[in-house]
Amino acid sequence: MLNGRMSIAHVTEAFAGGVTRYMTLVLPALVARGHAVALYCCDGRDEPTFADAIETMSKAGVRINLLPMHRALHPWSDIRALIRLRREFKSGRYDMVHTHGTKAGLLGRLAARRAGIPAVHTPHCYAFLRAGTPLQRLLTRMAERALAGSTSGLIAVCESEQQAALRHGLVDPSRCAVISNGLPMVNGGPPDRVRLRQELGLAKSSFAITMAARLVEYKGIALFLDVADLCRDMDAVFILAGHGELEHWAREQVTRRGMAGYVRVAGHVKDVPALYAAADLCILCSKAEGQPYALLEAMHSGCPILAAAVPGIQDMLEHGKTAILAPRDAAKLASAIHELAVNETLRSSLAAQAKERLAASHLLDTQVNALVKAYECLRSAPEAVLASATGDAK
Repeated sequence: MLNGRMSIAHVTEAFAGGVTRYMTLVLPALVARGHAVALYCCDGRDEPTFADAIETMSKAGVRINLLPMHRALHPWSDIRALIRLRREFKSGRYDMVHTHGTKAGLLGRLAARRAGIPAVHTPHCYAFLRAGTPLQRLLTRMAERALAGSTSGLIAVCESEQQAALRHGLVDPSRCAVISNGLPMVNGGPPDRVRLRQELGLAKSSFAITMAARLVEYKGIALFLDVADLCRDMDAVFILAGHGELEHWAREQVTRRGMAGYVRVAGHVKDVPALYAAADLCILCSKAEGQPYALLEAMHSGCPILAAAVPGIQDMLEHGKTAILAPRDAAKLASAIHELAVNETLRSSLAAQAKERLAASHLLDTQVNALVKAYECLRSAPEAVLASATGDAK
């Protein structure tokens, strides 16, 4: 580190959804502050956002390195990736390693430890909290516990993530900080809602409910469709936006259950903020979350939110004030939709207060400043209390 300039390697396999958004926002912002930033990521994720995200970061000055990492256990590729990371880290070009997600957390922290470089880790919602069989959850939890000694610090994106790490003995309390995700506050005029709805083919009277998420099991795709089924008596349109392994299944379900007239599986949507601006309500049905960018985008777009009352979401939104939070139950979520549809005053209040919350607690500048303080703390004073150094930027 020279004159405050650091060289930081970020490592991720989970290059999808919110992690992609994190990388495309945070890494260029670090470069803009004068730091040298590299990204080591998987070379095989079939994600529609991959090429655009890589181009965005590369143009911003992030050095891109592709690795043979896979989400599932793949011994030969994993060993090759570990050897490559260790060789890169031992070159002496990096002051800090920051790993993201389960697989990269495992390989990146092991490589950093062998290279003698401090490594911080961000789970982005621990795998053992959200998906998989009981055996898979046990194994991922055991792996995280085994890596505790290789973790210089844990940077959680929300309080629930921090508490999960402490509850399961994955990090020393002094080595953990909460740094919330943030968005850049772009000042501009209000969106042309009428035009956006016309482009989507939404009737003026239709109540539009949007869920933007990766189409995977833990995001509650099946629950979303169950909720829509219970709302077929409304003049409503349900839009499911996103890409993932359940996309084909979701389309089949819509057809089989006779919901094609009011439920749309839109696939990957490039301009999600525009989708929110045209919608009357954003819904999220996840089993667990870290701190979803989907909801941050809805807050920024002024779209009122109905979400499952689960850890992560409950950390960022307050029931009755910035959102309506309900149990993960189709009947209860459908009832909330019916109530919100006829209460425009409540929807307007929720949206306005959520936007205020975003401006107060979820700015990209605040997030990146706290990250830099965490890196500097661990680089210069490894025994310092991480939360104190960052101001625990929640």
